Amino acid sequence: MWQTCEELELVNPPRRFLFDLPDVGERFDPIALSMIGLGFLLVIIFTLKLRFLSQWIEFLRSTRFLRASAWLLIVFGLIFVSGIIFRTVLWLRYKPRTGGPQDDRAWPFVSVIVPALNEEDLIRKSIDSIFASNYPGDRLEVIAINDGSSDMTLFGMLSAKRTYGKRLRVISFRSNLGKRRALYSGLKVARGEIVVTVDADSKIGRSAIRNLVIPLLGDDRIGAVGGRVAVLNERQNLLTRMLAIRYAISFDYGRAYQSVYGSVFVCPGALTAYRKSVVGSFIRDWVRQSFMNTTCLHGEDRSLTTCILRKKGCCCAGVGWAEPPCAETC
Repeated sequence: MWQTCEELELVNPPRRFLFDLPDVGERFDPIALSMIGLGFLLVIIFTLKLRFLSQWIEFLRSTRFLRASAWLLIVFGLIFVSGIIFRTVLWLRYKPRTGGPQDDRAWPFVSVIVPALNEEDLIRKSIDSIFASNYPGDRLEVIAINDGSSDMTLFGMLSAKRTYGKRLRVISFRSNLGKRRALYSGLKVARGEIVVTVDADSKIGRSAIRNLVIPLLGDDRIGAVGGRVAVLNERQNLLTRMLAIRYAISFDYGRAYQSVYGSVFVCPGALTAYRKSVVGSFIRDWVRQSFMNTTCLHGEDRSLTTCILRKKGCCCAGVGWAEPPCAETC
């Protein structure tokens, strides 16, 4: 594997400019909320007008089997509603950790790994957003990995290297080896006590890295911290609006209540901070993971999270549903 990648210095400038990311819109979306409210109202109106509820009750009373099935449905419904209430109580109890050292020298050294495959339009903006963060500059390095891209991604990385110099390392694979090996390559050369992964199509918030590091400083049992991810182009069309709602449920609600009991199921690859001492203990087995004699090429973030949760005394946390978005992705 290592014969197919090499660390590069700037050799040629980009042949053309990269495109800018679209502006980030406001998080409040009145159109989406109106559609949700209208949908619920229509369901209630049709249910009352067409007497769906009374017809279902009559149907379930028609035979002994259906009556027994109705009781089972009621039990399952109560379990489902109880689960939602329980998770909501945990969600309400969740409070993002704040604070952190006042002295910049007290912050740990952080390595940010950015794997990229054919992301010529976004890679430079992603790297710029990392260096624009308010994390101490002398405690931060960025490792950009070109996973055998066939477009201008590598030139975007080299353009950024012209700007940031030795603070940015560029690694390039001659062919596509997959995200796992790209992350493994970055982890192998990372100098930081904490490693942050950022997707190449993501733009992180100014305080994102600090917010990720704070929980790791406050509790040695935490092996990873998942960031809050939002949709960058959510107002583009109906599909992106639906995706934004899904992300809000997953991050603002799901990972928030999971964080209360220290067991976030998936720390997202788009933005997560790992304690390198924890990840380093199993990273070789993780990069070679296979299923039914087939090499695993997907689900690397879920697999990493599971490996951390398996380690004795380790847990995973999430970052701030009440905070501004830590990362936004297309």
